[in-house]
Order: sequence, then structure tokens, then C-alpha cells
Amino acid sequence: METERDKGFERWFRLAELQLDFLDRWGVYKLNVARAELLRAAAAGQYAVARIKHRVARELADALRRLRRNRRMYLQRARRWAQQSRQLALVRLGEELTVRQWGRLWSAFRLFENRVSWEVMEAIMKEPVREASRHESQYVSIANTGRLAAAVPATVENVYQLIAWLKQQRQMPRRGSIAYQQVVWAFDQLAWFAAEEITRLERLLKELERETLDAWQPVTLAALPDSVDVKKIIQAGTR
Repeated sequence: METERDKGFERWFRLAELQLDFLDRWGVYKLNVARAELLRAAAAGQYAVARIKHRVARELADALRRLRRNRRMYLQRARRWAQQSRQLALVRLGEELTVRQWGRLWSAFRLFENRVSWEVMEAIMKEPVREASRHESQYVSIANTGRLAAAVPATVENVYQLIAWLKQQRQMPRRGSIAYQQVVWAFDQLAWFAAEEITRLERLLKELERETLDAWQPVTLAALPDSVDVKKIIQAGTR
């Protein structure tokens, strides 16, 4: 049975779809604006402005064509990330995590860590490690060597550092422990980011349809590649 956390991570694919839709509609909107401004400038004899708007319109049209041509490729990549989210949800297994699952878990964490906004990671970095989370009784070694779990040193100050330390030590928090609650909370932030972005993008799309989107509102392109075409479409919103 799917948990809310599983669904949360799978929302990353939906987020990619919405980001592509928003970029496409925003690009078309700005292309129409540039063409209208081009005609007005030419009619007013403002040929320098007309040349600028012509260049913007041409760049936008080319970028939009390439974005649409590559849509399937972008979504295939996002679908793999949605599948990878299942590996990230393995964190809830706690001490039952196997050595094989361990590697998949951390590969997934690194992938999603690099795709959320800075605000999400900052919140995790600002969350202090509780005193109870420092006790060795909160953890178990997953290395299958019989080695006892170590206590968390004082140099590990926040939950992000705790996660990095656990990876280095090859330890996992015991299920239900305070440490478990803190680590699972941090992983949840990566899932909830996608849900919040979906809500925001749906609102922006409605505003764009009603032509009430007065100012460019940057979109966190967490699920899309850092391509030249995407940059061109975004930059068109600030010209």
C-alpha cells in the first residue's frame, strides 16, 4: 500500500510536466508580446527597438521548438527520478535497511538534494541535532561486521550534518527513535517540496491563462535540465 511519503516523491514526475507546460505557455506569451512590440516599434519608426524585439522573438521561437522536440526526453528523465524516489523512501526502514538498499538510498538522496530549492536544504541545516539523537543506542550499524554503532560527536550540529555523518559511519537510526524522527523528517522535506511547487505552478498557470500574471515569478526548475533553451525562455520574462 502506498504511503503519503511514496506519493509525495512520485509527485516529482507531475512537477516536471507542469514545469514544461508553464515554460511552453510562458514562452508563447512572451513571443506574442515581443511580436506585438516589434510591430509597434516599426510603426513608430523605432527601428533600433524593433531589431531588439525581432531578435528576442526569433530566439524564443527557436527555443520553444527545441523545448517541444525534447519534451519526451525530459519526461523520461523525470520518470526515472520518480522511480528513484522509491529508493529515497527506504529511509523509513531504519535498522531493517540492508547493505544493498543502503547504496540506493544515498544515491537517491544526493539526486533529490540537488533538485530542491536552497530554502529546503537551509531548513534541514538549521534543524539542530537533539541531545537524545546523539546516543549510540539510537543507531545500528548496517555493515554486517558486528561493529557497535557510534555516538554522534559534538561537531555534528544539525540534521544535515547528521545525515552526512550517518552515511560516513554506515549507520541507521533505529525505528521510532528520536534520531529516526529527525532523519525521516529531513527526507520528507524533499518530497513535500515537489507538492508545494505543483500547487504554485498550478496557480501561476491559471494566472497566465487569465493574463493576470503581472510580473515574472521565477520557477524552481528542479525537475528540468539546465539547458540553454530553458534559460532563454526564462530570461525572456525579464526583458
